[in-house]
Amino acid sequence: MKKSASTTLISASAGSGKTYQLAGRFLHVLLEPELGGGRVDPTTVLATTFTRAAAGEILSRVLGWLARAVFDPEKRKQLGEISGSGKEPTVAECAEVLEAMTERMHRLQIGTMDGIFAKVARSFGPSVGLPPVWTIALPEQSARLAESAVDELLAGREGSKVRMAWRKFKGKAPALGLREQLMETFEELRLDLRGLQSDGSWATDPGPKRVEAAICAKLRDAVTAVVAPKRGHWVKSLEKLSDLLATPPRLMDLLSIGPVRKLALNEGRYDGADGDGPVASVAGVGSGGLGGEIRQGARGDVVQFGQLHVS
Repeated sequence: MKKSASTTLISASAGSGKTYQLAGRFLHVLLEPELGGGRVDPTTVLATTFTRAAAGEILSRVLGWLARAVFDPEKRKQLGEISGSGKEPTVAECAEVLEAMTERMHRLQIGTMDGIFAKVARSFGPSVGLPPVWTIALPEQSARLAESAVDELLAGREGSKVRMAWRKFKGKAPALGLREQLMETFEELRLDLRGLQSDGSWATDPGPKRVEAAICAKLRDAVTAVVAPKRGHWVKSLEKLSDLLATPPRLMDLLSIGPVRKLALNEGRYDGADGDGPVASVAGVGSGGLGGEIRQGARGDVVQFGQLHVS
């Protein structure tokens, strides 16, 4: 293990405890007070690894260590050793960090490397022409997609044109292996596309659009004034929304909140409650405000945000 002022490099073979070290390092960052007072927001710490199982192990370890340390003095002593600080945290410190993590569980940045890169790509989706909903295809999924594309290409009149073009190109009728040869061609083209150089748009793109500070403040005030229906999902969703609005969020992050997503999709009900009879309407959040900003929704259509109405 090599350490510098801001970097720790661990070189180890498989199964030697790298995930354990990552979990300990994650815990160290959360328990260590900041210079200006307070603690690091757990949602601003990135912990990434190769597999989902390892990512889940990091989260499970950290939560388990903190929860046990709240009640067990011996576990608190061990926590100082695990985190590498050498200092035993207090009950209040363990409880504070545990509460901060559980309240923001849906926003923690603990995942796989490909998952993190996919999240970054989704943030820039509208800028590079990606659809709003997509996933990284596994090898077997890629093969099925290629087969489906070839079958569609060879179907009907278009299929006849393809066969005719093949006849002209090869000087003979297509063999029985036309389907397989087209799939091979698709794969070659796909690999060629992956090797294309960037046009530089990533460097000049301003990044995901965020809610303006003034509108964010109005949203916070409106959410505080809302009397939620006596249903669990409503209460939890408004708590998440309030937490999300602590700082100006990305516009698309608002759509991760259940009732906001329903309203954006013009669906009148959420968790069994109607959206009619509003008790909150936020100035500037409508067709002239955020509505013109949020463009992509779960259906891949243009989404009009509408005013925030909660019954």
